[in-house]
Amino acid sequence: MQVTHTFPQDIQTVFKTLTDPEFLKQRAIALGSAKASCESYVSDHHCQLTLVRERKINVPGVLSAFVKSVQIATTEEHWSLNGDQYECSNNTEIDGAPLSIKGSMTLTPNENGCTLSASFETKARIMFGKKNLQQYAAKTISKELELECEYTAKHLGSANP
Repeated sequence: MQVTHTFPQDIQTVFKTLTDPEFLKQRAIALGSAKASCESYVSDHHCQLTLVRERKINVPGVLSAFVKSVQIATTEEHWSLNGDQYECSNNTEIDGAPLSIKGSMTLTPNENGCTLSASFETKARIMFGKKNLQQYAAKTISKELELECEYTAKHLGSANP
């Protein structure tokens, strides 16, 4: 699946926000995580982030045998500058669900700011109900990415009146 969002701010401002550990923790809490922590390592035009979020989710009845209502999601992001755009590969492991998510993001400049394109795929590690879990996860992650983009856009809008 893919999610795209255009920001009116320049690419450097958006990149700095998307790789700010304090902002990422704040966003995770604001969007429903009970706890969040984030560590970063930055050098030149590279950034590595580890974001850990504890959250309670509403699990559909059919999936409750495989998925705990309280989960800890650990996301590793690796950002780098490639030409005039930033690229990110990411991987999320979820303690509380037999599921992993691999994704990529690209932050590309345009004449009105920049565009974030995020794509991902889910992989369920169960024999029965695999397709249902992957579809549920894909729909949930897509909505979460849209909410993260909206929150980021609102934050950037208030930071740059």
